[in-house]
Amino acid sequence: MTLKETTDAHVTVVSMGPDSALHAIRKVLAMGGDRGIHICDDRLRGADVLTTAKVLAAAVRTVADVDLMLAGDASTDGGASAVPAVVADLLGLPQVTHVRKLDVDAGRVRAERETEDGETTLDAPLPALVSVTEKINEPHYPSFKGIMAAKKKPVDTITDDGSAGRRSPRT
Repeated sequence: MTLKETTDAHVTVVSMGPDSALHAIRKVLAMGGDRGIHICDDRLRGADVLTTAKVLAAAVRTVADVDLMLAGDASTDGGASAVPAVVADLLGLPQVTHVRKLDVDAGRVRAERETEDGETTLDAPLPALVSVTEKINEPHYPSFKGIMAAKKKPVDTITDDGSAGRRSPRT
């Protein structure tokens, strides 16, 4: 949440996965995120890269005024590292991938990427999608106050029966 702490950003967390993905969304909300979108559809279990990207891009389109999308470099299930790039393509956004350091200023992102030959600096206009590595920052842990506040933050859940609604975390 470092960018959130230094700007007046509104953070929406989007995740596609089983009920257990809701726990990850709530954790990000406890660290300062503002809203969550959880796509929970059994028909999407084991979805390929293109299907996953299409579903995530559709969810992002429901969020108003997206300036910067941050994505993990790889998922814990497929590990293809291609989903962020495909989402960016579907949304018509510039993409910067495998980022370990990021600065946002004056309508642009400036990113450092570690390569086999050293470091490379990349630059792109906003809005953009940036996929980050685990080196992007030190892990943050939610405070008790943040955990309690996260329980009141909205999470829109889209389920396999096509319904959408809000739900609280499961105990």
